[in-house]
Amino acid sequence: MLSAPHRLVAPEAPVCGGAAAATRLFQWWARGLLTSAIFTGAPHHLPAQQTPILVDLSSYRVEARLGKATLSVGNLQFGGHRLVAQGFSARGLAASVAIARGVSVELAATGGSSSVGWSDLVSLSERQHQMRSATLQLEFLPSVPGATRLTLTWLDGSLLPRSDFNRGAVVAAERSWGGGAQLHLALPSGRLGLEAGWARMRLDGGFDAELEEGLAVEPVASSTSSGHYAELQATLLEGRLGEHAQGAQRLALQHQRVDPLYRSVAASTQADVDQRAGQLIAQLGSVTVQGSWERTVDNKRLPTVLGSHGERQGVNLALPLPQLLSTSWLPSLQAGWDRSRTRGLARDGALFPPDTVPDLDTTSRSASLDWGVGAWQVGYRWSRSLADNRNPAQAQVDLEPTSQRIAVARVLGQRVNVSLDASREETRELGSG
Repeated sequence: MLSAPHRLVAPEAPVCGGAAAATRLFQWWARGLLTSAIFTGAPHHLPAQQTPILVDLSSYRVEARLGKATLSVGNLQFGGHRLVAQGFSARGLAASVAIARGVSVELAATGGSSSVGWSDLVSLSERQHQMRSATLQLEFLPSVPGATRLTLTWLDGSLLPRSDFNRGAVVAAERSWGGGAQLHLALPSGRLGLEAGWARMRLDGGFDAELEEGLAVEPVASSTSSGHYAELQATLLEGRLGEHAQGAQRLALQHQRVDPLYRSVAASTQADVDQRAGQLIAQLGSVTVQGSWERTVDNKRLPTVLGSHGERQGVNLALPLPQLLSTSWLPSLQAGWDRSRTRGLARDGALFPPDTVPDLDTTSRSASLDWGVGAWQVGYRWSRSLADNRNPAQAQVDLEPTSQRIAVARVLGQRVNVSLDASREETRELGSG
């Protein structure tokens, strides 16, 4: 870490480098990865000709394997449950072991946030700023991985009121603990798959002496909430179209519901939401058509919070004419249409007067053309949207933004590429509901 006396006045862009090494000793297998950043610049007390080179540790990871067990130290990523812990990255320790065929356990302990430097290599010096997790995975058909899988996840995490050095925010200490389960079902062919998950977490407000400043502050009440989700993916049709083309039709359906005040410190979740969505994708050779819809109800069960009801539909088309007609002079075409409407849900007219409740209907259209002839690349983008305020009190603030962009690029060699972009944007105030 860079100390305060060596703060750089005008640092140059950091130069990053990495190194990897592996060695095998008896039954141990160790692998390491080191990434560093080199900063150059002149501190306050040194003249420019004595500029030092400061090397900081960006990330590292060391793994050791013994039989079916693996121990990892350094920058880790753990969690596969979207409501408990999903892709959380920080420095720490992790151990995984295959207990039996189809049964594995993974334990992890990391810091509460990402860190760099040499002073805290494992980020486990502060217990109130840590993540501790355990995952048990059961494969009921080990010969077909993923066909029938049950995953149990437990988390105990706590955060101190810290924010990034380049981010101004007032945050509070908090702790959440609980667990969840995930079930994966899939046909061996992969044409039908189902993933369902459930979680229950307890949220406790932590003590923050700096924020409370010795005042008699009423502590935040603890809460226990649940959430669940399900995703279905199916290949409805699949086969060959002629001698060279293939066709497929795929369907995806999602549902998620999360209780009010739900919170996990190791996952990005939105509380008090009920969401349903679906996608239908049709592929005819190189032509792709995708339709989607979504329905979301937010803040439905708390009367003192303004809720919202959202609906969205969209269609996208990808038409690669050069592949269809075997010529490079025609462009590849992409077009899209999207419509969404968001209406406020007010259960208390005194708190939310009718003229302040939003009701916005937005329609968007877009199209793009791309040519590639020899070393030349030409692209054109166009988009237009209409924001229609349906609330009579806000009917005079309808907007219609339009944007256009042209890009021309020429490849002059393996390392030289010249490009020119030109764009135009305008927004019209329609002034009618």
